[in-house]
Amino acid sequence: MQLSGKWFLVGMASRCSYLAEHSHQLEATTVTMTVLDGQSLAISTFRKLDRMCWEIRQHYLPAQAPGRFLLKGHRKSSKVDVVVGEADPSSFIILYYQKGRGISVKLYGRSSRVSDAVVDKFEQRARAVGLSQDVTYYFPTYGFCDSADEFHVLDALSSARLGSAMQTMLFSILGLALLGTLHAQDSIPVQADFQQDKLTGRWYSIGLASNSNWFKEKRHLMKMCTTIISTTAEGNLEVTSTYPKGDQCVTRNSLYTKTEQPGRYSYTSPRWGSKHNIHVVETNYEEYALVATQISKSTGPSTMVLLYSRTKELSPERLEMFTQFSRGQGLTDDEILILPQTDKCMADAA
Repeated sequence: MQLSGKWFLVGMASRCSYLAEHSHQLEATTVTMTVLDGQSLAISTFRKLDRMCWEIRQHYLPAQAPGRFLLKGHRKSSKVDVVVGEADPSSFIILYYQKGRGISVKLYGRSSRVSDAVVDKFEQRARAVGLSQDVTYYFPTYGFCDSADEFHVLDALSSARLGSAMQTMLFSILGLALLGTLHAQDSIPVQADFQQDKLTGRWYSIGLASNSNWFKEKRHLMKMCTTIISTTAEGNLEVTSTYPKGDQCVTRNSLYTKTEQPGRYSYTSPRWGSKHNIHVVETNYEEYALVATQISKSTGPSTMVLLYSRTKELSPERLEMFTQFSRGQGLTDDEILILPQTDKCMADAA
């Protein structure tokens, strides 16, 4: 992918509180990308602070999959995953920045203005990860910096050696121009005005995405299955899934315990001891439901996204929504699966 050269920061979607508080101070920003050793990226960001042009240098390390990079901080918890969501090297690039459970989406263009079609792509991807227009910002198209003198160059990786005043200045620049994830909140949204009683009933699992080892090992065997959701006397959810396993039909029961936030549940696996943080991301109750789960276990964390349907088929638009949301959670295309249809075990769940 030809990412080298000059890019203009056109737009950014993020729940970063610092960005929201200082959105009136957005400055025109450019980025120069240089591919090193054919894999990593050297990033130089140019923007003004107090009318002076500054350059911020960063190094994006290659990750395991193409189009994925790692921006390391001084602490393990401060690393940022950078994912290329979509790109036309001659026109635009959309990048995801994820730090922990916080995520932001950025739109860069080869010029300071991009077409309406590209803006629509950017806003659609932002919505797919729960970032609405209220947290989407567009940058000025004038007043760019082309360079900075040697006294106004900051290396983000060496910021720990700077004094507190300089660190504050660096944060001011980074908070507005680069990451937008430093103070991000939970990146997984929940369906607004969630109505639990409307979620009950029979569903078909249409799509499954996961970065767990279990998914990688079993992906080639997976088929569509059925899930029955019912409400318990305590107001929790009883989730019963029936799926084919070899020549048999296996049924698994799970109890999703409601939390203080409607649409979010917790579950602990009695067999493996893993803890599940479950979000009903989006649903219209009568057609589809998108559910995302963050899983913590002794072998490490993982993310799972499920797409449910009231019927065995869904529109291409819903499938694309599922794919884009999964990518926004840091999952690669190899970790995203539209489940093959089957008639096996469907009657057993009736």
